[in-house]
Amino acid sequence: MTAIVLLIVSTIIGAGFATGAELVAFFGTSGLPPWVIAIIIGVFLFAIMAGLVFLGNSRQHPVVRHVFTAVYFAIFIVMTAGFAQMGGILATLLGLGFCMAVVLFGFEKLLFVNKYLMYFVLAILLHASISNLGKIPSVAPAQVWRTVGSGLVYAGLNCCLLEAVLSKALERERRSRVLASCAIASALIAVLAGLILTAIKSQGITAALPILALSDNFVTRAAVMVCVLTSMFICLFNVSKNTTNRPYFLVLLCLCAFGLSFFGFKDILGVVYPVIGGLMVCYVGCLCGVRCFSRIRRARRLGKHDLFVVDDTIDGLELVKNE
Repeated sequence: MTAIVLLIVSTIIGAGFATGAELVAFFGTSGLPPWVIAIIIGVFLFAIMAGLVFLGNSRQHPVVRHVFTAVYFAIFIVMTAGFAQMGGILATLLGLGFCMAVVLFGFEKLLFVNKYLMYFVLAILLHASISNLGKIPSVAPAQVWRTVGSGLVYAGLNCCLLEAVLSKALERERRSRVLASCAIASALIAVLAGLILTAIKSQGITAALPILALSDNFVTRAAVMVCVLTSMFICLFNVSKNTTNRPYFLVLLCLCAFGLSFFGFKDILGVVYPVIGGLMVCYVGCLCGVRCFSRIRRARRLGKHDLFVVDDTIDGLELVKNE
């Protein structure tokens, strides 16, 4: 279960979360306290994860599968841009090569690599945020419903990559274990989001990479880059799962992402992420609607055929026909 929890966490705390940029983009102007925002994030994250666990279908319609593939690739581009901004061209090329290697080795190797990387990442992110906690200055009046809406879209965005990850995990583990892993991961993400937001707001950070502005040293930069890298190979894994994992195709995807990353991390994130979050919320809503509609239709069909005619035979009551 630990490996699945860490895989879910690493899928979520990619380029935007690990750097703090994503949290600032969604909640930077909110007047609500960070701990309230953290609760909103945790509740919506678990609600959408539970929806994917109970309603998700590995046999998606081809159109839906193609849409998700495009979304995964868009997120992969954003993360590549964030990685390039922190590490430069050479580090980005090496990171993309590492992503291809992990994807080619398969899901089990992904779990193994990710499990040990995340202990290091979580420790550094917690240290960077806790060491910068302080009193939050007065802010504008709280915009409750706007923040709740941002929390829902934010949760949808961060659960987007989980659609394929949870589908794969359900093939290996019982649904109850996967659901418990989702609950633990949601709580961890909520706590971490609350701490990071508190640190950013108390220090008045407005930089493009807030976490590095809080603690700009080699260890923190390495942790954030590793965190981005884990989400990058999860993105690439999802794309290959829906298409092909042949080496030449993965190379082509990585080269495209590398070229598009030069448009800039913050600009791409501000446009792409809200759109993806809204699409994911609509997708889960459609899944719920389809499931409810199918159950209503099934109940109506059964209601028309609930008269059973029986005949007393030597073997007791025997079902003769269903009228």
